Amino acid sequence: MQLRLVHLRTACATFPESRAHLANMKAGPVYFLSRRHHLGYCRVAKAGSTFWAQVFLTLEGADATRDEGAFGLTRDEVHAAVRRHPDISVNYTDPELLEATSFLVARDPYSRLFSAYIDQFYLPNKWHFSKFISRDDACGSNISFQQFINFATAMIIKKMAYSDPHYAPIFTLCMPCESNVNFVAKHETFNDDTDFILNHAAIDDTFRKEIYLAIKQHSTIDRSLESLVETYVSKAHKASIRSGCITEKEIAHRIWHAFQIQGYIHNDDVFPSSLFENITEQETSATLKFAVHEAAAHRKWGDRERAAQRRTWMTSFWHSIDADTLARVREAYYEDFIMFGYDLSPDFLHDTQ
Repeated sequence: MQLRLVHLRTACATFPESRAHLANMKAGPVYFLSRRHHLGYCRVAKAGSTFWAQVFLTLEGADATRDEGAFGLTRDEVHAAVRRHPDISVNYTDPELLEATSFLVARDPYSRLFSAYIDQFYLPNKWHFSKFISRDDACGSNISFQQFINFATAMIIKKMAYSDPHYAPIFTLCMPCESNVNFVAKHETFNDDTDFILNHAAIDDTFRKEIYLAIKQHSTIDRSLESLVETYVSKAHKASIRSGCITEKEIAHRIWHAFQIQGYIHNDDVFPSSLFENITEQETSATLKFAVHEAAAHRKWGDRERAAQRRTWMTSFWHSIDADTLARVREAYYEDFIMFGYDLSPDFLHDTQ
């Protein structure tokens, strides 16, 4: 942790003042603050932000409306709970934050961009936004990875990326060169870094047990898949109001394939298309929940194999991106690459398929 912080401060000292001045994307109060524990956190989308939102809601005793507390909420419910409790969110200049121990979670820009694309545009979270990316995609369900990367990098280079924190550079969200960041955690070492931060903050045993249980449940892929299915099917229906945009079978297949890309379902598990012939809108969610549960339950495979499958998919998607666009990625996310110690040209970009 000390080495990461020294690296961050050294990098900050080398950036031209003009870059730092233009960095603040006016994203609003993106830091969480637990006043009870004098702990601050800059929430970085696609780097464990939902988990840390649950942690801070728990630490502040907010939204404990279920037996499981904040960790029993779905992802959308977590973000709704944060909106209901604006007192836990502060700006990076807040005096109370400056007195707290603060951290952020960094993630390799290539990995974070890929995750943002799959979660936001391959899946139906942002299909309604597609008109800003491609006028040719009226339904919103066919934005390509190339189109997404072109759009995201253009917005960042034009200093407009504050409109979507899912792919805004961490440099523009957390203002790490101007704020009081004491620790840099990383998505790639998430569990170990979480343990370090909880130890440093002296979180009591009751909260720690709840947090560690959530980490264990996350890593073993339990009922959360069912809630994701329900969320994605519902959003696909809302985004596909136009007649003929996408069939129920196509919705189910898209979610199934996304789960394979994300390492939830093995590549060898074939989509059960026969279950979705002539299916009604009311039946899609329950049928897909059953199919996903069967696929996830019958195959026992470890975290290393899941990670290898995710990497293979990520590699294949990035290999579809042309050289000029890759250069724009390096330009748009330059500060994130440098200050958090990520490779501008990692090995997977050169892996053979």
